[in-house]
Amino acid sequence: MKDLAPDIGFGDGSYRSCVLSEKKLIIYVDSWDGKTIKIIFLHPIFVLYRSEYGIAGVFEKSSTESSQNSFLKEALSSHYGNIPTHHPFRAFVIMDEDDRDFFEVVAESVIVTKE
Repeated sequence: MKDLAPDIGFGDGSYRSCVLSEKKLIIYVDSWDGKTIKIIFLHPIFVLYRSEYGIAGVFEKSSTESSQNSFLKEALSSHYGNIPTHHPFRAFVIMDEDDRDFFEVVAESVIVTKE
């Protein structure tokens, strides 16, 4: 998996909340240093949330990972019906400190900021 925010420093961060609209999914994380981390997924089409304890980071799943293939295929099938050969969507995951997926998202892209 590709780490999408290696310089952010998620250690001891905790999930606060999320806001979902048709065009964005914004996840708010309270950082260890009192700042807010915003994870913004653009044009999400599929979201899966599981309970978590702490946040380790945001990653893009590679196309060779078998779990990514089924998750992405399910999302594309739900969105399109017949899956097109070319599409803008990618599979992302937010992992907890025990390396478990707690948010899985299929979206066009993601932006991670710390404010």
